[in-house]
Amino acid sequence: MAEKVKIESGGTKIGSKIVDIHQKNEYTRVNDYKEGMCFGCFGHGIPVGAGVSDICGDCAGKKGRETILVPIKEIVYGMCHFCGDFKHGLEQINARLCIKCTRRVSNHFKNYNRNGGMLETDPFWKSQRRKHGKDWAHIMSKDLGNPR
Repeated sequence: MAEKVKIESGGTKIGSKIVDIHQKNEYTRVNDYKEGMCFGCFGHGIPVGAGVSDICGDCAGKKGRETILVPIKEIVYGMCHFCGDFKHGLEQINARLCIKCTRRVSNHFKNYNRNGGMLETDPFWKSQRRKHGKDWAHIMSKDLGNPR
């Protein structure tokens, strides 16, 4: 059985206001055992943990906005944490995920790192490598940096 946790820890006024807002909403509420609704699968009454994720418009449209705790900022280009594709117009959100959905997001990052990170998986950098040949890194960084 899960251990009972005091969810109103922190003690700051702004923190307690945010907790009150989240606890009043049926989609973002958690009980004393950290059981709530998952953003990824909409499972209810399962242990969830809050985290920051980047989400594209397609995935956000499929999942809805009810369980998002806080939209943090707009991102111009990057990898969506839920579908693993590189897209424009992402949004960084704070949402709660269950263990299965956290594992799904983690598998996207494992594949990303296994394949070589940004320079090997991002379609833009792949196209630059094809366009400029084996000296693409030198060509792309020409006249940049410290001239000393």
